[in-house]
Amino acid sequence: MALFGNNAKKQAKLDAEKEKYYMASREFYEEADMLNIWEKYPEHVAQAGNIMKNKLYSSLTANSANLYEMVQIQQNWIKIKQNEEIIELLKNLNK
Repeated sequence: MALFGNNAKKQAKLDAEKEKYYMASREFYEEADMLNIWEKYPEHVAQAGNIMKNKLYSSLTANSANLYEMVQIQQNWIKIKQNEEIIELLKNLNK
């Protein structure tokens, strides 16, 4: 009998964590004036809201105001270099 009681407690704890996760993402949608989307699909948009909230917070609290932008530029530079290499390989295949 004790096993079933533990399962109920675990489920209640999981439900509380899920509710906290959904409510944390709600703040992002309220600030972006998109609360109607969150109300319709909370399960689907919770992850996106939490990610955007965390990235926004990280970029605002970084030591350098341009730190997030610098990382984006570096990532874009790597993608450009990779694309140039792919183009060269494709040109060699066509020869």
